[in-house]
Amino acid sequence: MEIDRADRALTMLTDRGYRTELFLDYDRKGDLSVAKLEDIAPVTGAVGRPIGDERNSDIEAIARMPNGGWVVAFERNHRLLITPPGLDRARSNRRIEAATETADKKIILITSRAFNLA
Repeated sequence: MEIDRADRALTMLTDRGYRTELFLDYDRKGDLSVAKLEDIAPVTGAVGRPIGDERNSDIEAIARMPNGGWVVAFERNHRLLITPPGLDRARSNRRIEAATETADKKIILITSRAFNLA
């Protein structure tokens, strides 16, 4: 699970491939007083489909990247799912077509059609 920097949103991913988001609120003493379910949905991969079945969905860890995207780590079938912010808004056949790492360790993603990540 991951709590945002403002301590207002909690994101959790389950071993079975679901993402749950909770809104957090605090009382005057600073103690957690509300944890309201905001959303629950399947974690989607690069083509907008759920990441897989029980054998392939064993999510073990998540981390928010500085740019607002996510890194998701899996057990058993070891792999990482890296999701840049806004990529979920691209149409399924207009997503990543090519990727490369630059000399300064940045990753460039090239899509078949332009879309706004913001």
